[in-house]
Amino acid sequence: MSSTATRGRRRLSAGLALLMAGSFLAAAPSAQAAEQTHTDNAALLWNKHTVDAVIAASNGATAPPVGARYFAIVSTCAYDAWAAYDPFAVGTQYGDKLRRPWWEGTYVNKKATVSYAAHRALVDLFPAQKADLDAKLRAQGYDPDNDEVNGRTPAGIAHKACDAVLEFRHNDGANQLGDPAYSDPDPDSYVYDNGYVDYDNFDKSTIKDPGRWAPIRKDGVTQKFIGSQFPKVIPFAMKSADQFLPPTPPAYGSDAQKKSAAQLLDYSANLTDERKAIAEFWIEAKESPTGHQNQAAQFVSQRDGHSLDEDVKMFFGLNLGMGDAGIAVRHTKKHYDYARPISTIRYDHAGQQIKAWGGPGKGTQVIDGKDWTPYISTPAFPAYISGHSTWGSTAAEYLKLWTGSDRFGDSATVKAGSSKIEPGVTPAKDVTLKWNTFSEYADQDGISRLYGGVHWEYDMKGGRQLGIDLARNAFKVAQGYFNGYGPDFPFTP
Repeated sequence: MSSTATRGRRRLSAGLALLMAGSFLAAAPSAQAAEQTHTDNAALLWNKHTVDAVIAASNGATAPPVGARYFAIVSTCAYDAWAAYDPFAVGTQYGDKLRRPWWEGTYVNKKATVSYAAHRALVDLFPAQKADLDAKLRAQGYDPDNDEVNGRTPAGIAHKACDAVLEFRHNDGANQLGDPAYSDPDPDSYVYDNGYVDYDNFDKSTIKDPGRWAPIRKDGVTQKFIGSQFPKVIPFAMKSADQFLPPTPPAYGSDAQKKSAAQLLDYSANLTDERKAIAEFWIEAKESPTGHQNQAAQFVSQRDGHSLDEDVKMFFGLNLGMGDAGIAVRHTKKHYDYARPISTIRYDHAGQQIKAWGGPGKGTQVIDGKDWTPYISTPAFPAYISGHSTWGSTAAEYLKLWTGSDRFGDSATVKAGSSKIEPGVTPAKDVTLKWNTFSEYADQDGISRLYGGVHWEYDMKGGRQLGIDLARNAFKVAQGYFNGYGPDFPFTP
């Protein structure tokens, strides 16, 4: 038997052994187990720092696919550096070419290389925060001025691995280095010709096709499709942007579309404090949807006492899927160009008296349909599908696969009067949101957009399935990297 065949069988045996180990986690050396499991291992700590960096940079306005890309890049840099010290894992850029001898795979080396790599990625993504990020690296005992690039030391490996990821991603189609950053470099990538919704003085004649997206015009400013370039971004785990394209949504005027519109009007007329709290909790403007989902993974890490190795891999696989969600969601929105409820409901009910939420602090009123307003603001891109439902579902499905269970157990309390839409009034008393399972978590994320009035039921359901597809694919691809095969791993979860 050839040496190549022998290595292949050994690798296959190792892979099969890992497949039988629950979450497919390579066991850490026993002497390091206690050292690796603590509240803020380096992977968990830098994931938290990434959330903080997104919040600090956003001013409440990070485009969801951009936020997803941030986490995918940081997690990939951390993983690729860590892989050099693992006996099986291969990196996304260098494969096994950075592999160090087994005796160097210590906790100390892994912690250092993960920290340097995450820092390198964050400084590239958030250059204005360099001083703060340097301070965070220094607080761990590392030198932020250490700029060595080599295949020998933890810092050198981190920088070498991460630089390759960054160079690749600088040219992935997101236009990170553009002016302004993340703008669509192709002005013809989305040709819009369907009129607009005058927010304060609706006139249905300004809309040509009520089944297509019509941006909102308010105070003389008309929405533009945010993130319209993302269908062209190179995926993280998918083979193409349309690999999991959802089915065609119901046509305007169909029974399914009318039924969903009636459902939204019913929700609008019956907005309880709990429904309002759910709608606002899931807006996720500052941390971005992906930041919120990574916080759920942080909870899992702390709940289950993850080691550094486990968190490097969990966040890597999770964020492959989340990064792909940003691409797949924008591709779907662009492909179907579907109308938002604010344009269709106003168009269909202009001149009719309807019961609906009357505005902040006004409760349910009888209003002219042309004045119908959703509880939360309608974002600047088409409806189908729901990005929030997709990201929530991607995270839920991935974490189910990772932990081997649907059990979650996290909760959040929305304090009385904390609403930004109805400050000091809503909710009248504290509302606690609790998710016993990941499925409940994803379902609530999806329906929050219906309570908010910005999505249709089929937007939510389509996003739910897309998220499941993306998570399963990312999980499979991640296992391939962990087990030394690369992205084409012969396994389907």
